[in-house]
Amino acid sequence: FIDLKYEKNAALHLVLGLFTTYIIIQSLYVIILVTSASQHNVFNGVILPNIAIQPWSDFTFRPWTILTYALTHANFLEMITNLFWLYVFGNVIQAQIGYRNIIPLYAFATLLAGGIYILATTFLLSIPGSYYLLGFYAGNVAFAVASIVINPGYNIPFTRSLKVPSWLPFVIYLALMTVRFLPEEDYAMLVLCTAGGAIGALYGILVKNGFDIGRKIYNIWDKTHD
Repeated sequence: FIDLKYEKNAALHLVLGLFTTYIIIQSLYVIILVTSASQHNVFNGVILPNIAIQPWSDFTFRPWTILTYALTHANFLEMITNLFWLYVFGNVIQAQIGYRNIIPLYAFATLLAGGIYILATTFLLSIPGSYYLLGFYAGNVAFAVASIVINPGYNIPFTRSLKVPSWLPFVIYLALMTVRFLPEEDYAMLVLCTAGGAIGALYGILVKNGFDIGRKIYNIWDKTHD
């Protein structure tokens, strides 16, 4: 289930890359905080406007935030927890369709779910647009849904004798997110995770019908590299 060959373990690459990025962003935040003459509004005035996802009116001035919003979390514990789930769901995808689909699926889920969130906050006034560090949630849900669509009967072999259906970790993850976000009525997270799940389902359907997006992208990369 877990491929220990580092060069072909894209789930591990992704987890380590996101963890490193989180540490870099937090380090920059500390440096700015320490060197700032006025520390009161550093997070809200410097970090959030340049990293967090935001409404369309502000996004047009800072389009890079469609990428950066998914690179960090509001706190360390939330980040570590989501990296654990990302690795679990990512390994299911690797075991089913290979490591070359990990990075492309995560990238598509991040970009498209972020775009859907921005559109939703623009056209649906009931969903307030604001600055959010939404982290890895869209990628997690996309991985989980894609793995279920690709093979609903797949069992995750955690050990030689312990196997659990791939949908069970996803149900646990959804339950934890419900407990975490439902009391806060966090519509942003609801929109983002729904969009991530839809993208994961579409990706899984395409792969099942023979359109291996990840393999095509890696082939283009290999040819360019050569």
